[in-house]
Amino acid sequence: MQHPLRRPYGAIVLSWAALAATLAPAAPSLAEGLRPPADAAPPAGPASAGHWRFYASPYTYHWQYNPEHRPVWSLGVEWQRPQGWLLGGAYFRNSFDQPSTYLYGGRRWSGLLDKPPFYVQLTAGLLYGYRGRYANKVPLNRNGYSPGAVLALGWEFDRHHSVSLDVLGASAVMFQYNYDLR
Repeated sequence: MQHPLRRPYGAIVLSWAALAATLAPAAPSLAEGLRPPADAAPPAGPASAGHWRFYASPYTYHWQYNPEHRPVWSLGVEWQRPQGWLLGGAYFRNSFDQPSTYLYGGRRWSGLLDKPPFYVQLTAGLLYGYRGRYANKVPLNRNGYSPGAVLALGWEFDRHHSVSLDVLGASAVMFQYNYDLR
């Protein structure tokens, strides 16, 4: 029996497309609001160097039920630059209980939709861990290595604590807690 919250893949794609079509007209004004003023100087002192972010993800929800799926968890660390650029790495157990890693670079945009605590983060990098009979579960996999990308929608509670919802392609969404050392 299918879980009542599970929807077919097509409905998920249509939902994301509808959201994108709704937000698209506002994209130029959103992007303009994210740019610092032309006369703005970078912050002085240690804060201008960036900061570390540690994160943990205790739960992942898969869009499609598969009896082979196991609980997924993740631990990671990022180096965040003041301009929003970041580098990071994560260790996790994938859906098939295989130890896996994700090394990535990306960017975080804060203050979206005129809400300073709301942010979007996009990362891309190298994924390792889907091997053996599960190698075909991620695209372009070669000997366990494949490209990866994660879109995160998050909320900052204060300068140290935030949470995010990480979209893992068409397969799942991951819930994540972040702690910033700044």
